[in-house]
Amino acid sequence: MPRKRKADVRSQDNEARKDELGNDPREVGAESAGQSGDTQRLSTDEDSDNESVEELSEAAQDIEAARVEGSEDAADHPERPVHTHNEYGRPDDLPPARISDRKKAS
Repeated sequence: MPRKRKADVRSQDNEARKDELGNDPREVGAESAGQSGDTQRLSTDEDSDNESVEELSEAAQDIEAARVEGSEDAADHPERPVHTHNEYGRPDDLPPARISDRKKAS
């Protein structure tokens, strides 16, 4: 019987006590989930500031700038088809072929 009491005591130690719970509805309930943003005092509102392609390029974030530029350009031209690196003649950007793919091709 003493072992059962120790197990009960341990499980009760991990439970939140009434004085630990705040008045904020995000602290209690299904949405509480213990996310790190709450402890870091981060805003729960989305940041709607978007960086332009020029700002990203100036900040040496060329990959992100190319992604933003491509998505903005695609929105302007939904009728244009998508092309692969093979079609553009840039096989150097492709990952190396797997051995199983080489066997199927021959």
